[in-house]
Amino acid sequence: MGVLICPTKSHFYDKDLHSEVVQQFMSASLLIQHTLRCQKELCKSTEESSYIEHGLLFTIPSSFEDNAHQRRRSKTASYWAVGRLFSHLCNREVYVCYEDVFPQAIAELAFQLAFGEIA
Repeated sequence: MGVLICPTKSHFYDKDLHSEVVQQFMSASLLIQHTLRCQKELCKSTEESSYIEHGLLFTIPSSFEDNAHQRRRSKTASYWAVGRLFSHLCNREVYVCYEDVFPQAIAELAFQLAFGEIA
């Protein structure tokens, strides 16, 4: 299961950027999945935590119109892809992707929503 956290307002939405983020998120999730499964095998003897977590930071260059100066500008956006393997829930995996400007609490909320743990 994967969750992508991103702005939904039309002036923030860039179709090409969104497609690139989704593509990078999918690739990062596969790498994270492999890492989580390897970590699970290494940590099998120590069940001190209910989940194992791993994250990757990736960047995507984008360009935008600067209407004030009548020219195109470019910037780089950074995104976190974070995966968790929950051993207490039959080894269920959840992946969350969010721009690095979002607070960590938003990612925590996404993980909780993925399991219906919000009370």
